[in-house]
Amino acid sequence: MCASKRRCLARASFPLLTAFGLALVLLLVLMGVTAGAARRSPSVPRSAEQAASTWLGNPVAGEPYTARHIWDLQVWRGRVYLGYGDWIGNSGPLDIWYYTPAVGCFVSETVYVSATLPAARLNEEAIHRYVVIDGDLYIPGTDPKDSWEWGNFYRNDGSGWGQYRTILNGVHTFDLAGYNDDLFAAIGTDGTEPLLRSSNEGLTWTVAISEGSDIFFTNLYELDGMLFAVKSPVSPADVYTKPVVYCYQPPWFITTTIQLVGDRSAIPIFVYDDMVTFKDTVLYIPWSRETNILHTWPLTALYAIGPERDGQPVLFFEGKHPRDIVAVDGWIYVLDAGGPRDVWDAEPPDPAGYTATIYASRDLVTWVPAVTAHFTDTPNALEMLDGFAYVGTYSGDVYALPLLSVYLPLVVRDG
Repeated sequence: MCASKRRCLARASFPLLTAFGLALVLLLVLMGVTAGAARRSPSVPRSAEQAASTWLGNPVAGEPYTARHIWDLQVWRGRVYLGYGDWIGNSGPLDIWYYTPAVGCFVSETVYVSATLPAARLNEEAIHRYVVIDGDLYIPGTDPKDSWEWGNFYRNDGSGWGQYRTILNGVHTFDLAGYNDDLFAAIGTDGTEPLLRSSNEGLTWTVAISEGSDIFFTNLYELDGMLFAVKSPVSPADVYTKPVVYCYQPPWFITTTIQLVGDRSAIPIFVYDDMVTFKDTVLYIPWSRETNILHTWPLTALYAIGPERDGQPVLFFEGKHPRDIVAVDGWIYVLDAGGPRDVWDAEPPDPAGYTATIYASRDLVTWVPAVTAHFTDTPNALEMLDGFAYVGTYSGDVYALPLLSVYLPLVVRDG
């Protein structure tokens, strides 16, 4: 802009330039300055144009197709960690993979298990979720390949990954949360009460629910200063058909009348992915299941729950296919996959591929498309880092898409 402005002013001093020409040049310069100011101080994003996504690679290409599904992407310390695997089809053990934009490559990490096993692969069937608690990165042990006598979680405080095999009969550890200096675990199990609390960073656990075992708790979330847990009908044997919410009232979690989803006939509805807090609201994507867990579909809806109301669908996403949610820097971003797909679909993708759109909002009322791109397989996971959207697909491919940063705030994250 500056060089162009100097050239314009130089031409304005040329003797043959008329007064009309000078006025026109000055007007153009003024318009350029004004346009620059508008770009620096956007108020509303514009509509998205089709973006060229950059394929970053597929570090899990050697896994079976269903084990390559990217379930979660998590930014931590300038890296984008990949969650993948198949705990229904019993994949694993797994490498812990992350992508570093500053270097432009994927790196795998190992886990310290013991002095005799200081660099092991993750002995789990899947990494379904990463959780950041007090600046440390955690992996709940979705399905250990070790004996089910004990369940696992894994923590990285910056010095490397350590395994904590401390959860008695923890067949499935679905979620972890920090609250009031304690660590909480949501468990799906056949022999242990499914909500646990630890006051020593997970070295030992105490029961935090008075109900019996054989229940699947899949999520923990915090809202309005309180901690909640979600019991979901994940197993085909479950007799209830929609999520049940419990509230932590020390020392127990107590059942509530909170409704995450309304009645949908007899089709089991459950919540399994991350529940994302945005201002005074929690957002989530329910799944539906017919008669078997292997046939599950994310609902064509995004739900929101507040402190004083039950969960309600966000009207903008009715009929769309939301697959992941990210909250950062005062914005909420939702990945719309562009089409339906069975969650554990073992079949090849639609040959035509999927055109996905990332929508952005500041108030959950007005939504604008931030970026749109085409993928050869179902886009399933989303993260944001330094002005780029990172998308993971069912096939294990990871892409980077530049946000329309001229119109959207620069997204900078570090765990």
